[in-house]
Amino acid sequence: MITLNTTIWDGDFDSVLDETSWFFCYQHPLVTEKMLTVNNIRPENKDRLLSKIKKIQEKHSVKIVWVDEKKEEAKKFFNIDINEKTLGYYYTIQYFVFILECKTPYIFNVSADCDVYFEDDFLKDSIEILEKDPYAITTTLPWSIDTSVGQHEENEMFRIIHKKMPLLEKFYYSIGFSDNTFIGNIEKLKKINYNLDHPLAQYFPLYGGNCFEKRVCSYFLHTESYRLIYKKYHYIHNTPTPPTLGQRIIRKIKKLFKA
Repeated sequence: MITLNTTIWDGDFDSVLDETSWFFCYQHPLVTEKMLTVNNIRPENKDRLLSKIKKIQEKHSVKIVWVDEKKEEAKKFFNIDINEKTLGYYYTIQYFVFILECKTPYIFNVSADCDVYFEDDFLKDSIEILEKDPYAITTTLPWSIDTSVGQHEENEMFRIIHKKMPLLEKFYYSIGFSDNTFIGNIEKLKKINYNLDHPLAQYFPLYGGNCFEKRVCSYFLHTESYRLIYKKYHYIHNTPTPPTLGQRIIRKIKKLFKA
């Protein structure tokens, strides 16, 4: 039903490939496969990485996907024109690869620099609403313990803009997107037009270029699609992130009312 995925690269595989880590130890009946996506590994480190992977696979069932082996197929499938010289390439290509390589209906992606805190109902409720709502593409967790006020404001702004939207009991609507942690419906993710651009989707870090999350956010802004944020639990991204699109718009609105 769900593939649990994380991506490793040259700078973090030593810490991620620990057999006692959450990723390898987490078990749930809905999680039927685990996948390690390997991206941007220097040749001199590949043997050491292979040795670590071999030890992990002796105790844990995990699928290994090498981005370099699948990148051309992914670029062709999603019709994206990027290469190693493209700004933000290594922040982008792995998402298209692991979406294409995922063989279950859902993927739960957790970036290696994120700590997630949730219970089983997040998985169950996410699948239920993603199956029921054709416009919901992904779900995610709040990105810190104390973001409920901001997410409520963004949710209400979304409902005002899209006048028909009902109030949801377990989720907030969101007009933005983050690739840090999300559960996605694979068929919906495969059908996204990733070549759209939108002026409101320019808040992502410049070093990421036209990255995966910027492409998804642009698609949301051009269509009636969206992500949903669970009202319970949270994750922590251990790398600082800029304010979300919703947070930026709300700040501008508040400044206009104060002026």
